[in-house]
Amino acid sequence: KAAEIAFESGEIDVTDVAMSSVGNLKKSRPKGSNLETRPSADYTWLSLNLANPKFADIRVRQAIVKAVDVEAILQGAYFGVPERSKGLVAPGLLGHRDSYVPPARDVKGAKALMKAAGISSLDVELELPNTSEFVTAAQIIQANLAEIGVNVQINQLDSGAFWNVAADKQEALEMTLKNYTSPADASWSTQWFISEQKGSWNWEWLESEEFDKLHDAALTESDSEKRAGMYYRMQNIMDESQAFIWIMHPPSVVLSSGSVSPGLYPNGRLKLSDFKPN
Repeated sequence: KAAEIAFESGEIDVTDVAMSSVGNLKKSRPKGSNLETRPSADYTWLSLNLANPKFADIRVRQAIVKAVDVEAILQGAYFGVPERSKGLVAPGLLGHRDSYVPPARDVKGAKALMKAAGISSLDVELELPNTSEFVTAAQIIQANLAEIGVNVQINQLDSGAFWNVAADKQEALEMTLKNYTSPADASWSTQWFISEQKGSWNWEWLESEEFDKLHDAALTESDSEKRAGMYYRMQNIMDESQAFIWIMHPPSVVLSSGSVSPGLYPNGRLKLSDFKPN
């Protein structure tokens, strides 16, 4: 926000823009400026720790997946700018599930699953970075899950504390809301969820021999169609665990003045060596 104010006053010529500002900037932006939105391979999701006893019953995990309103999160926390994610692999990358349709919210079905699991009330903790977007998303999740008897305590952490929370809590970790960055190849994303990453970057404690073998095989597969199929299956394994609720692939939004032609990588990050005067 400070950079946007500096841009409007003419102090700077280019800046990243918060998603909360995109709507207003599309309607009315500083004279002579350009606004560019580019997709990224990064991914944002809500996760459940499979190693925690609270989520040992798959019906509880299924209920939480059904109860969370991802569309409400996209509107309330991200102002409708990003589209809903279809999985780990972002659009445009080999392995993206173009034809996959994310499940719609189903509160009635979620309540039935909680009843079948014999649980009328469940207290859980949700860890997240202390940013306005994540806090808003967490509050929506909290309200969603309250409808099915899941009481969410929101733990807002600064960056250093958050990225150490899995190492600190290990199997006691419950739910997390986070974003991972990724280069433009699915292997850079799947590598974090193999079994040996449990407790390091695999905060869901996903343990699947099939997933591990597919990750290794995809690294050396030269047939694009076969390789894509491997990533489809890996994402299906993640969904079958009911430990991942995919939210979005956050776009990069750049605001620039007419005096410069900003150098941008395909994902919208600044490439300073390619800036040119107009």
